[in-house]
Formats: sequence, structure tokens, C-alpha cells
Amino acid sequence: MIKSKNTLAASLLAAAVTTSKLAASVTLTFQGGVLSDSDGIALANGRTVAIFADTSEDGFLPGNNALVNQTLTEGAFYGGDLLLSLFTIDSTATGFAGGYLHEEANITYNGGNFDEGTILGLYWFENGTAVGDDYGVFTSTVIDTASFGTSALQLPADGFSYDVAYFDENIVGPGSIGKAEDFKAALTFTAVPEPSSITLLGLGTVGFLLRRRR
Repeated sequence: MIKSKNTLAASLLAAAVTTSKLAASVTLTFQGGVLSDSDGIALANGRTVAIFADTSEDGFLPGNNALVNQTLTEGAFYGGDLLLSLFTIDSTATGFAGGYLHEEANITYNGGNFDEGTILGLYWFENGTAVGDDYGVFTSTVIDTASFGTSALQLPADGFSYDVAYFDENIVGPGSIGKAEDFKAALTFTAVPEPSSITLLGLGTVGFLLRRRR
């Protein structure tokens, strides 16, 4: 089949754009705080902070069942969601307790479930992921311009560098999206029942219902 010059040029341009989009990368600088424990006390230096991406595309970031008792590894998947970045609290870099600052460079999109618009979630861990440990989660699709952010917690247009910044309004002043309660570790890891326990529980419920019907 012979293509006209215009058709061929258009096809080459489309291919170039597609290739460029897939190959382009973005740099995200994550910064903010104050990240605090369950009592509202700023986390100490060295405590773990993570950024997850909703690569499962189910509208949910990983929760208790996907994370409890797990070793967190950058690049691994938890409940189908990618652990994009793993870093720690660093008051030296931010100038205040419970603050974090981390640059994730050369993030490459795949044109599918990891692309512009993919939701990101900020996680912080008071101790770890063991049963009884507390953790916090924050996400927002609104850019916090009061914190001098240039991107929300979702993957932005590729090929550029962005600041994903969410600070406590006590640091940057009124107008910031981040409130103290947003950055409090308000969740606690709980044990996940073994499959056999779930089955027995279901059988017990059925037996209870049968007894009630008699």
C-alpha cells in the first residue's frame, strides 16, 4: 500500500509523539510535614515515609491487608499498587521536626496504568508495619499552592519537574491545604484472619442461622 506524503508524515509524527510520551520522564520533589504519630507528636528523624501509586487502577491505595507485616521495598507492588518512593523523616533538610524532603528523578511513564493522572498517596509509619503499629495516609488531587506546590498527589504531565508540597498550615500559614489532623498517624495495623479461620467463621454463622430457623 502506498501512502501519500501527507499521510506518511502524519503517521511518522504520531509515532514520534507516542514514542516521546512513553520515553519522557518526570522529576518529582516531595516535601512537607509535620508528619506526626498517633498522639500528634512530630515523628523523629529516620522514620519511614513512602509514596504509593494506584497502579491497580481501582481507585484505592494499599490498606491494612496489603501492608501489615510486610517489608517495604521500593519498586515492589502491594495490593497491585506500586511503591514509587521510600525515604525518611529529615528535620535537618526541612528545618522543622516531622518534615520530609525527597527528590524522585527520571520517573518514566508506561502509557497505561502508570501515566499522567495516576493517583499517589503519602504514607508515614510511626514504627513499622507490624500488628499494632500506627500509620498515616494523605492524598489530594488539589495542588497546594499555599505550600508552593506545582503538582497534586497524582502523576503530572510528563517531561517536566514538579514540587509535590503539602505543609501543615502552622508552617506556611492560613490557606494551605494541609492541616495538623491530616498528617496524624490515625490508622493502626491489625491482623488479617487466616483463610481457614474465615472459613470456620462462615460455617459457624451458617450453623447459627440454621439453629435459629428450627
